[in-house]
Amino acid sequence: MTRFHLRIRPLLVLLPLLALFALAIVLTSCSDAVTPDEDITTPPTNGEEDTVDTPGNGEEEEEDEETPTTKPEPIGPYVPHTTVGRADCLACHGMLVMWPMPTTHQGRTNENCQVCHQTIPGGPTKIAHSIEGRRNNCAACHADDELVALPLSHQGRTGKTCLICHEVSPVTPTLVAHSAQGRETCSDCHAAGALVDLPASHQGRANETCLACHEVSAVSPTLVSHSVEGRDACSACHGTGALITLPASHEGRADATCQACHDVSPVETPPITHHIIGRSICSSCHAVGAVAGIPATHQNRTDQTCQICHEVSPVQPDLIAHKIEGRENCSGCHAKGGLVDLTATHDGRTDDMCRVCHVLASVLPPDAPHGMAANHPCADCHSQGKLVGALPETHDNRPDNTCELCHNEVPGGVSAIPHTLENRQDCTICHQTTQQ
Repeated sequence: MTRFHLRIRPLLVLLPLLALFALAIVLTSCSDAVTPDEDITTPPTNGEEDTVDTPGNGEEEEEDEETPTTKPEPIGPYVPHTTVGRADCLACHGMLVMWPMPTTHQGRTNENCQVCHQTIPGGPTKIAHSIEGRRNNCAACHADDELVALPLSHQGRTGKTCLICHEVSPVTPTLVAHSAQGRETCSDCHAAGALVDLPASHQGRANETCLACHEVSAVSPTLVSHSVEGRDACSACHGTGALITLPASHEGRADATCQACHDVSPVETPPITHHIIGRSICSSCHAVGAVAGIPATHQNRTDQTCQICHEVSPVQPDLIAHKIEGRENCSGCHAKGGLVDLTATHDGRTDDMCRVCHVLASVLPPDAPHGMAANHPCADCHSQGKLVGALPETHDNRPDNTCELCHNEVPGGVSAIPHTLENRQDCTICHQTTQQ
């Protein structure tokens, strides 16, 4: 052998050993990259930009990233909450926090999380009711043996964790448009075949769940301002083309639904305190600038609507018990401090208003058959045991000055006595009384 062959012979022996050593290094590197307890789909975390191998060259890959056609399936479990404003995953899923990551994820950063974990399509179930006054107390309704049982995956979770994943729906439940007092059994009206059908999503729900989500509206339905006795057909007056037009939201509703929401007002409509014979045009007295004004709520109402709500009072005003010729100034006698006090309900009323309600009696006081100015006091003749006798009970305690207010003198006066009265004081000797 030449000197050259002797020199390279040791190198030829070392070459196979070097090849085996290189192979061992490669195998060791692969073993470190994928361990048995680690997800093989976890992207590398070597500080460099993460890449996903796809068929084709780099230019095609970049083009696909700019215009993706479909969202890839998640590699890891879904994220059960929105990630908007929650980029710091480790705030909750780090070490010594609420939900620590598994040991296989140690050392991973926020940037890695959504590479594998995507949000649930559509997101977690929205909270379908207001949480005002209910925060952190979800278990009062959402728990075993309560109104809504929790799914098995939620067992052991506390009220504090609910709002981490579940957000309040931007669409709030419909408000209850009527008082709930005395109407706790919602299914009497809201059910299949009842006045109001329930949506399919509400089938099987109990009455107790209704007010858990649906709050009573702060705006109550308008109260019925009249008696409903004998007025069950609401649509006879309230409807398209009727006296009162219904709002658009009430179209198609039946008479049976009216009193389901609208209660009769506890404040009764004032009765009509006078007779209405010959007085069908209410606006001739009850209108702005007329004898009796009307409230603002009654503006533009017609005469036909008045008696729909206002009924004639069974108690009618007192009749005028005297002639009215020359007595048009009622307040001359009927007023505070006058001969006859007015009731408190009549304060501020004018003379023009008196005969609007008070009508003349069919039987008027008899005329006095004698002069009155020179014959006071009237009680000398008109009282118990006197010449004429006792006055009717309605006249008890009336003073003399009231007599002439109602009783007129006989027109022309009484005929003069055509003879002397000397020694003739007992008129009955000649004049017999006439029985009437």
